[in-house]
Amino acid sequence: MKQKFWTAVLLLFSTFYLSAQILDLANLAEGELEYEQILYTKNNEVYGYIYFFNQGKINNEIEKVEYVILDKKFHKISNGTFTREIFEYLSRTLTHCNFMDNDLLVNYELSNPAYDITICSANIINIRRKTIDREYWYYIDRWKDIPRTYEKYMEIINPPIL
Repeated sequence: MKQKFWTAVLLLFSTFYLSAQILDLANLAEGELEYEQILYTKNNEVYGYIYFFNQGKINNEIEKVEYVILDKKFHKISNGTFTREIFEYLSRTLTHCNFMDNDLLVNYELSNPAYDITICSANIINIRRKTIDREYWYYIDRWKDIPRTYEKYMEIINPPIL
């Protein structure tokens, strides 16, 4: 009987501890959770976790996003906010993050099934400086600005023949 009692007490305290951790995580940032991922070191060990929260549109062309990086024990390492462009002809999906020394490479897929478009883009978060670079598109061996409109996109992939 004593063993069952202590097992139940231990289980109860574990449940309270885990729910407190989850509630703390929810209070770390504002906005709607957009993406989360476990981050691994080069040795394939858990480094920590990254979360992206979409804080909504600033205007019709720009939205605000917050990122939070936690270590493997859920202590906050870094966080920051950044703005990114909204493309009227593309929807954005964050696909994965790669940990590289003190930087994170954030990869996106921009797509529009109606136009049969898929663009892979990326930007870099510097954890120490809490900065994030602009988002770029990798096309024909070069990093380029992402076209603002579908017409500009078509000009790039189908240049006029002279």
